[in-house]
Amino acid sequence: MGDDPLRAPFIGALGSVATVQIGVVEGIQMSRMQGKVAVVTGAASGIGRATARQLVAEGAIVIGADVNEVQLRELETALGDSFTVVAGDLTDPADVANVAAAAEEAGGADVLVNNAGVMDYFLP
Repeated sequence: MGDDPLRAPFIGALGSVATVQIGVVEGIQMSRMQGKVAVVTGAASGIGRATARQLVAEGAIVIGADVNEVQLRELETALGDSFTVVAGDLTDPADVANVAAAAEEAGGADVLVNNAGVMDYFLP
């Protein structure tokens, strides 16, 4: 892995480590995510938020879905035009359709990070 700027470590399933080659176009580093459309559910906080940030940093267009519109809007402000907010409850088919429509409008989903979850059962 070393100091090669075109190679990056990637930690995969079960902690395996691989090296991912990053492409170069006219001297500009870019990743495999450049221009891809990613849908991230549970994007307002935690792992979903971090994933959305990383995908945008790697050049993806991200559709962020969550019930927490306030935190999604904060993330939208931070990430700019590469992040689209779809606020809603993913247990509601109409809200799921809104996520699908946003992905289609962006060119169709290339990646799905199905991260949304309900934590109510873990509350004291």
